Amino acid sequence: MSKDNSSSTDSSSLDEMTNQSTSLASLDAQAILAQIQGSEGTGIADDVMESPLDGEFDGLLADCEEAAQSLYNIRDFIRFCVTQLRNYEVVVAQGTNDVFAEAAAIVLHTLSLDWSADEQILDCRLTPSEKGEVLALLQSRIVYRKPLSYLVNLAYFCDLPFYVDERVLIPRSPIAELIRQQFYPYFETNGVAQPLGADSTPDLPSFYLHGLENKQLYQPERILDLCTGSACIAIALASRFRDALVDAADIDTSALEVAAVNVEHHSMEHQLNLIESDL
Repeated sequence: MSKDNSSSTDSSSLDEMTNQSTSLASLDAQAILAQIQGSEGTGIADDVMESPLDGEFDGLLADCEEAAQSLYNIRDFIRFCVTQLRNYEVVVAQGTNDVFAEAAAIVLHTLSLDWSADEQILDCRLTPSEKGEVLALLQSRIVYRKPLSYLVNLAYFCDLPFYVDERVLIPRSPIAELIRQQFYPYFETNGVAQPLGADSTPDLPSFYLHGLENKQLYQPERILDLCTGSACIAIALASRFRDALVDAADIDTSALEVAAVNVEHHSMEHQLNLIESDL
């Protein structure tokens, strides 16, 4: 890489984030957890959480105390999180599309479970400490109004995990679908990607109607990603176009520090070059 960006968070931390949840809670969440867990870690204590909006969340604290005592399995806690997210009108637009997905992400992430887990896992009971961790993350999400990806420092783009914090935007882009398809039909896919618009689809994409299916190009040799941020697009491109060299540029040094974490985690140093520049 052309610029050696140091970061307080290294690639090994992202490895831990994708495999366990205890290191993922933000400092705010951990502070809340320390307050709401009982002295023996058996539930919610009587301590009242201090917040900039004193008193506004007394109902939330009471509900969490009751949940810690009355709810038992994963299904219960997902349902409880849905209710609380709706009651406090939490906006879910970054990382998940609705409160059900957000609630499931809060619970499953805390328990180090992924979306492919068997549905029977929903009936598994939580330990008292697991209850406290789920409720701590839920409270942070509601009280501080931070997107979940910032609270857990983890986001996915093109099915790949990325470290994120408030120095970068949370990955979300319609380009993701094009990357998955290796920009077919604009580039040859070498059989890796499936064409957009399967044979069973009656309405083919409009670019087929303009003869672009006959104008495929060779796969790219160089790729430039401007305003790379976390480098999620650059890394996703590098993972799909293995023979291409990728330059990822950003004017923000802090953003490039995050990008460096992700480049190292995905072992892309040989293929991806980070550049600090105002292009």
